[in-house]
Amino acid sequence: MSHMKPPISLRVVSRRNSGEDCFISASSVDEALIAAKRARTAEFHMVYIENNGERLFRWDRIRLSTKNRWRKVNVNAMETIGPIRGITSR
Repeated sequence: MSHMKPPISLRVVSRRNSGEDCFISASSVDEALIAAKRARTAEFHMVYIENNGERLFRWDRIRLSTKNRWRKVNVNAMETIGPIRGITSR
């Protein structure tokens, strides 16, 4: 019987506005936080960090803003599945 801990499987998941998920592996929480910050761009609407399938942190982009603004949300908050619709003005 081995007393070694199983390897930590950290990854950053970024959900594109089209609904597709992108994955980035990380070797530490600090590395994952840096990758998550870099992923918070207008191309995505949600970014989260998970460890062995359990979400640790999550950020959602504020869609009604003209700027690239993000807010930290509860990891279990309701989420948008599928593509994000754009808002246009006439």
